Amino acid sequence: MKLAILSDIHGNYLAFKACVDYIAQNDFDGIVLLGDYITDCPYPQKTIKLLKQVMKKYKTWAIRGNREQYMIDYRNKDITGLSYGSQTGSLLYTYENLTSADVDFFCELPITQTIEIEDCKPFAICHGSPDDLRCVLKPNTEITDEYLKNSKTDFLLCGHTHKPFVYNAFGKILINCGSVGCPTNGQTKSQFSSFEFANNNWKNELINVEYDINEMLNDFEKSGILEKGKMWAYSMMKLLKTGENYPVKCIQKAWELAQKDNSSETTETHWQQAAKELEII
Repeated sequence: MKLAILSDIHGNYLAFKACVDYIAQNDFDGIVLLGDYITDCPYPQKTIKLLKQVMKKYKTWAIRGNREQYMIDYRNKDITGLSYGSQTGSLLYTYENLTSADVDFFCELPITQTIEIEDCKPFAICHGSPDDLRCVLKPNTEITDEYLKNSKTDFLLCGHTHKPFVYNAFGKILINCGSVGCPTNGQTKSQFSSFEFANNNWKNELINVEYDINEMLNDFEKSGILEKGKMWAYSMMKLLKTGENYPVKCIQKAWELAQKDNSSETTETHWQQAAKELEII
């Protein structure tokens, strides 16, 4: 049994397609999808279309990420105030390019799941953590150790951080499969994990796949996301080119500038200054 473990596509349908093509050529038996399929890159409908094609073609297990939850919460009015601009414009751009059926689909996805396959050891999957989509699990942290200690399976697979790793504790193994659409571990190829059961155990292998980054950057230019998402969208473009988390760097710098101005919130001026200092624009 060989499974492909994919997470954090973030609307990068070209990176996603490159991974799907690799999967088709390398005899995978199924696909596990760990969430954050949309937001941050242009044309989310293209990612969703490919996602549904994959789910029809392969045996698939899929869960929800925090980005899907944002879309659900915005429709339900559990969060408000999305507007064009660097702070939330990319989220609003994504929401406006989804259908009601797309959000219904997100609602159907669980936030965690235990996968049991005949003649294989069971394993659990989550996006952030088994009970918190936004939780960050990293090696050698108290919260990670607590989850592993209490895990009912020997393997727990997660995403969310965009940085792949394997961590062992308490006789359990936590695997982060990296990011399909926007990895932040200093490289620019698309990433996913091959998870194969052999000799009575699961073996993990990180797969790196090249895709046409320039075509995705051109999509940013022509899709309207730069006008609506502003510095966040420009930061995403630099992330794709460098493998470094420029959106987080930009928001952190914008908040530093806001604090210097004794402001309780960031403004477009703060974001633009931050982007200039970080050489994003």
